[in-house]
Amino acid sequence: MTDTQNIPWKRISVEAVAIVASILLAFAIDAWWAERQEREFEQETLAALSEEFQGHQAELLAARRGHEFMLDSIGHLMAYAKTGVYPSDQISIDRSMNFLRMPFTSDLGSGVRDALISSGQIEVISDKGLRFELAEWSSVLDELKDDQQHGVTLVFDFVLPYMMREGVPVPGFRNIAPDGQLSAGSRSLAADPVTQKRIFNDPEFLSILETRHGFLKHTITEYDDLIVATESIIAKIEASIND
Repeated sequence: MTDTQNIPWKRISVEAVAIVASILLAFAIDAWWAERQEREFEQETLAALSEEFQGHQAELLAARRGHEFMLDSIGHLMAYAKTGVYPSDQISIDRSMNFLRMPFTSDLGSGVRDALISSGQIEVISDKGLRFELAEWSSVLDELKDDQQHGVTLVFDFVLPYMMREGVPVPGFRNIAPDGQLSAGSRSLAADPVTQKRIFNDPEFLSILETRHGFLKHTITEYDDLIVATESIIAKIEASIND
């Protein structure tokens, strides 16, 4: 019969606890490190998003101001068609006619936002409200683009064909100086009272002006919606950065 030795349970227990503790500590360190890296990535991403959307905001505000100017210009043409008097001495009739025939489209590149969504890394943004608004921002932009595309269709399907059919002289923007003066050799509607009288007494041309004016007015509301959405995203980004 072999002799049995007393098993050192106390020592074994202490060693087991030490091993478990070291494993748990290693897991905790790994989790802490991963969390720290994720937060650093979030802050870097937020900084990049802030720069991107600040740029969007500046572009949108400038484009909205441009649309307001276009709206006013076409409003002058509408007033001329209704009253027989061109009402502005600040913008020439030739320049107003250019705004009538020049559609405008927006091209806002969102590389940081798009990459974040397409890579599935948007979850790194801890603010759920910000994640939602970033995901939905493109749908608001699409509303603006759709509205602008309607304007493009109107110009190419109705405005330009009418002008070419009626022989309306409309020099390009390169032919018009900031003071409204035409370059040498350019044809001017302002200097062609016969054509002016014919088209501004034409109900079809007035209908074109009213339709273009209405589209531009609606497009400005789409700009307002996108600007509000952009400003909200910027505010949430800044709050997350400072949190």
